[in-house]
Amino acid sequence: MRNELWALLRPFRTLLMGALLLQIMAGFSSLVPWLALYQLILSFPNENTFWLVFAVIGGVLWLISQSMAFHLTHLMDARLTYQLRLSLSEKMQQLPLNWFIHQGKNGVNQYVQRDIKALHQLIAHAPADIVQFIIVPVIAITVLANILLH
Repeated sequence: MRNELWALLRPFRTLLMGALLLQIMAGFSSLVPWLALYQLILSFPNENTFWLVFAVIGGVLWLISQSMAFHLTHLMDARLTYQLRLSLSEKMQQLPLNWFIHQGKNGVNQYVQRDIKALHQLIAHAPADIVQFIIVPVIAITVLANILLH
């Protein structure tokens, strides 16, 4: 199934890679305010302004990159589902009327919506979530290990 999904996403690989890079940046920058607060505590009462500005910049960068990453994955999802709906409608035109009668009043809608909804989770949310799940703990553990060793 992984190969089929990768082939289905072939036209959108640039969007996907851009979204994943933005999510990596979001994961890193989400930790910047915490690191800045740590440095602020160490340098108190000197250099308060620098570390506060650093924390704010990290937070803003996190919000922007996270928002852009999710925008790109949702844009990719919208384009893919549009293509899939067109493809499904072309194929459904060739089905016998008896098939529609057996599906019932809402059967066709449920048939299409179930698959589209599952793809939405898989395409619009999972890539960014997986990157965030991997990047943030790895960076946090690396930084904490570095702090404890020094």
